[in-house]
Amino acid sequence: MLNLILTVRYTNNGELAFGQDMLGMGGLFLGFLVGYLVGLSFKHLANSQQQDKSSSGVTWNRALDSLRAIIIVLVVAICFSILLNWLAISVLPDQVILRLQSLKANQTSLLFSVAIVLLAGIMTFFGLTSMPILAHFGRNGVAMTANLNYALIHHTIWGVPYPFSLGTLYESFGAIGGTGSTLSLVIAIFLFSNQRDQQLIGRWSLLPVLFNFNSAILVGVPVLGNGLYIIPFLLVPLVNVGIAASAIALHLTPAVVYQVPLGTPSLLQALIGTNGNWVTLLVMALNVGIGVWLYRPFVKLSNRLNTQGDGLDATER
Repeated sequence: MLNLILTVRYTNNGELAFGQDMLGMGGLFLGFLVGYLVGLSFKHLANSQQQDKSSSGVTWNRALDSLRAIIIVLVVAICFSILLNWLAISVLPDQVILRLQSLKANQTSLLFSVAIVLLAGIMTFFGLTSMPILAHFGRNGVAMTANLNYALIHHTIWGVPYPFSLGTLYESFGAIGGTGSTLSLVIAIFLFSNQRDQQLIGRWSLLPVLFNFNSAILVGVPVLGNGLYIIPFLLVPLVNVGIAASAIALHLTPAVVYQVPLGTPSLLQALIGTNGNWVTLLVMALNVGIGVWLYRPFVKLSNRLNTQGDGLDATER
């Protein structure tokens, strides 16, 4: 309920609406933070008197003991919601990404593209942004427009002026299966995980991940906020971008020039964006294979930690 209060927006017409950006994946961090602060508030503000479980009216007494904490938390939530409306910072993380994108409209630097890929991974890992925002990386801007104009004028996509822009590298090669290149994680789970719950999540997540919708695998494993997976989650997209940039620099494959619709299968985005260059499929396969290899030790470490946890539970029983 508190998250809904914080997402209420007051429009210029005096109407109430909800900030949808804060109700999806991009609002996970806020949800975790609110939950932690509410629990902390109840711990310190609610009366901690012990109640006899056998006595009547225990539930009513506990509700009365928590009344002060409930009122204070609700008042603070309403005030903070008003503050968010006034400051217009409810989607600040997404605005930061888009602002960084606009600061360098050409997006021609490989270093800039790598930095944005790393930033996107970090913000997604901590639940500060969402895949729809990330999916628009590099789709607009001077670089992509110049590349497309070059291809239309010269009737070829070889030799475009900006081959290492964000639009030519990130969505097509860096985010295979969504942010963190989670298609490789799903395959690694199939091959190396001995945990039944992870296998089940992997099976149910495979089809959405193939179309770059990876929310289920990020939350179900879980990956978001899980320090076990932060290294491969950030590293695999960077390696993918590096491999793609190397292939373009060596003239093994052209740069992605043509935009593809959102929801296009991740393995086909580079193929369609290069007007059917089959070498891109080999690059994609290489990226997925290396990604699986990078995720492999962390999936196996998860197996060991799960086994140790089961052993401790058995000992306690």
